[in-house]
Order: sequence, then structure tokens, then C-alpha cells
Amino acid sequence: MQFRNFSIKTILAGLSFMLICVTLSAKEKKNETEQEQTPKVSTIEKKIGLPLPNDSTILSLYSEAVTWLKTPYRRGGTSPKGMDCSGLTTTIYKNVFGIKLQRSSRDISAQDVKDVNKDDLKPGDLVFFGTSSRKGKRVNHVGIFLGDRRFIHSSTSNGVIISSLDEAYYRRTWIKGGRVKQQEKISIQKIPTT
Repeated sequence: MQFRNFSIKTILAGLSFMLICVTLSAKEKKNETEQEQTPKVSTIEKKIGLPLPNDSTILSLYSEAVTWLKTPYRRGGTSPKGMDCSGLTTTIYKNVFGIKLQRSSRDISAQDVKDVNKDDLKPGDLVFFGTSSRKGKRVNHVGIFLGDRRFIHSSTSNGVIISSLDEAYYRRTWIKGGRVKQQEKISIQKIPTT
């Protein structure tokens, strides 16, 4: 009888231990999944280089932007394997705002935006440049303004990076800023550009 009681107690203790292990393992996996899906705010803040506002739309924009940083440049690319500037812009706009833009920087500039002065840019506005060595300035590069004169774009030499409008190259090649016409319905607070 004592042997039987001992066996039942041992089995119950073993089952309890296994149940605790399974529960802890499930909690760890859940925490790992949550961390993978939502980058920590401090990580986003560090990578973007801007303080995070209390605007959920801008937080979504920053979070999406962070996922594309360091993606290599690929002409015509729209995937983690490679992105060009308009591919990055159209992908972020689709994922964050649910807005479909034209596929080329020139078409986006001509059809999807209304002009905005550089000093009136808000996060989510687009910035356009003429980086070609051809005569005459024509739009051939686009990025998304993040705030504090910073924008994300896909550079041919460095892939997806964040740059400043104050860099000499971007001051020289600047053409215009643009606010996506469909975005006017979306509430985005203004972050100082200076």
C-alpha cells in the first residue's frame, strides 16, 4: 500500500512539474513573439533619431520605417531583398496608410501630391529630388519625411537609410515637398522641422 501511495504521489508530482514547465515555456514563446512583432519604443526612437510623439499614425510610420532600414538598394525592388526609392515609398504608404501611390517618383510627384513648402512638412509628407546629372531638374528620387528635417529613402549606394534635408547633397538636389492628396483625411500632428 505504501508503495502504491508513493507511486501515485511521484506521478502527480511529475505531472505537476511538467505542467509548470509547459506553462512557462508557452509564456516565454508568447513574450518572444510579442517582442518580434512590436519593436521596443526605445529601439524605434534610437533608429529613427527622433522622440516618439503620442500620435498612433506616426508611431506606425516610424515602426514600419524601422523594419526597412538597411534593406539593400535594388532597381525596381519592393521586397526585403531589395528596394528602390519609389518601391520603399509605395510599400510604406500601403502598409501604414492603406494608400496606393504611383510606382515611379516622377508619377507620384505629378499625380499623387500637392506641393508643400519645406518648412511646412509633416511626418508622412514626401520629399522629391532631382539627382540625375542630366540638364534640367527632373524628379527621380523620393523619400518620406519623418520630422526634424529627416527623411527615409532608398539610396543607390547605401540602401534604405535616414538622411537629413540639411546635407549639402540633398539641399542641392531638392525639388519639392508634397502632401499625398488622400492623406489629408488622416490626422497627423506637426513635428517641428527645425
